[in-house]
Amino acid sequence: MKIAIDIDEVVVKFVERYLEVAKSRGYKSVLYEDVFTYNLWKVLEIEKKVMFDIMEEYNLMGYYKDVIFVEGAQKGVRFLRDNYDIYFITSRPKSISKVTRDLIFNEFGVLGDRVIFSGDVLGGAKNKDEICRELGIKVIIEDSEDESLGYAKNGLRVLLLDKPWNQSVKHENVCRCRDWGEILERVEVLDGHDSSEPEVKE
Repeated sequence: MKIAIDIDEVVVKFVERYLEVAKSRGYKSVLYEDVFTYNLWKVLEIEKKVMFDIMEEYNLMGYYKDVIFVEGAQKGVRFLRDNYDIYFITSRPKSISKVTRDLIFNEFGVLGDRVIFSGDVLGGAKNKDEICRELGIKVIIEDSEDESLGYAKNGLRVLLLDKPWNQSVKHENVCRCRDWGEILERVEVLDGHDSSEPEVKE
């Protein structure tokens, strides 16, 4: 079974540090639990262009290199890597494509051609749904609310990692997972295996 995995807020943390950078630049102070949408310009009450400017600042501060992993993600991804055909599909800017591919290779041993950059946020490239269809991927692990609902409506099975900003997402093709343990359980169910928690390799 082919599985697509988002990176930010699924494998590595992003939002809390981004909010810290925005606050340090004088923008609205927002708590992580109060982020009601992944469209962060709406949360911060700023223009979309300003959101990307803050992201550039985030990049310059080197946070994409100094990663903090989502709890359970390292073990979870290694289990999927060892048992399934995985791809990483991210809407990160291509300006940090090398840093991103290096991260995935160094941490998980997955080659760069398995790390694909979509145009869901920045535009100008194929979106994740199109990429999944071309690669024959049927399952995507995601956190974004708008994108997840779109994928689900187009027939993709979405394993939605529970976040403050995706609480409104409801669809028959979306399975909300509280953590990586539940993601792995659901993957095995989708693959026709027993639903008991799999042993995760170190």
